[in-house]
Amino acid sequence: MNDVSFIGCNASFEKSKVVLIGAPFDGTVSNRPGTRFAPNRIRLESDAIETYSPYQDEDIEFKQIHDKGD
Repeated sequence: MNDVSFIGCNASFEKSKVVLIGAPFDGTVSNRPGTRFAPNRIRLESDAIETYSPYQDEDIEFKQIHDKGD
C-alpha cells in the first residue's frame, strides 16, 4: 500500500462510498514502457490540485473516498 493518496482521499474503506484503485500495467505498450508508474505519479501530482470545486460548490475532502492503492 502506498503512503500517498489521491488528493487526500483518506476515508476508511468501510465508510467510503467511492474507492479508487490504481492499475499499473505495461502489457500493451510497445517501445515506451513506463505506464506502470502512472497511478503513483498521478497520486503524487494530485497534491497540487485544488480540492474545492466552485462549479459544484463542494470540497472533495469532505466526501467519503478511499484510495486503495495499486
